[in-house]
Amino acid sequence: MPARFLTDMAVNRALTRTFAIGDEFLDDRGLDAFDDDDAIYVIAFDRVGGAYLGSVRLRPTVKSTLLRDAAPYLLEFGETIESPRIWELSRLCTTTRSEHRRRHGADAVAGELAAAAFEVAGRAGVNQFVCVTDDPTFHALERIGCAPKLKPRPASGPGSAPHVVFLDVGQIPLKRIQNRRAKAAMVEFRGNLAERR
Repeated sequence: MPARFLTDMAVNRALTRTFAIGDEFLDDRGLDAFDDDDAIYVIAFDRVGGAYLGSVRLRPTVKSTLLRDAAPYLLEFGETIESPRIWELSRLCTTTRSEHRRRHGADAVAGELAAAAFEVAGRAGVNQFVCVTDDPTFHALERIGCAPKLKPRPASGPGSAPHVVFLDVGQIPLKRIQNRRAKAAMVEFRGNLAERR
């Protein structure tokens, strides 16, 4: 794992923040409390030049999660989303400064990341992702073939809050995503991001 990928990922995540969920957990390097030993990262990079293209973080919901610990107001009172077969997908971001993105578009890179995330989850026996999204991210997930399912907002929650979305992991959604892939390269790693920088 090239150290520059970790630096590029932290910078990219900071630049592409779209809503403030989890900001109270961020440190001065742009890392949060969920960048720990339970996190799994998927990073996309250009096969030709090796440039960082984007990344996504995966976490088991039986551990601490962004949704449960930073945005419980998006759940009904007393509701939990916790199962060995459900992982949280968070911090999906793509860089705006790459030739790969200019050639193929931002959705192509997001599709690469989604396909890789689905593959990692499938190998682990996971059948669903849960994630918190804003409207543009929700529509991007639709465009790349993830078929996101909106969870109704709690009646007591703010009307303009981000959405909680479920993504089913399986051969049908994976094939939809793979059909949109632009063939970037992927690398997966686990562990405490703060200890690697």
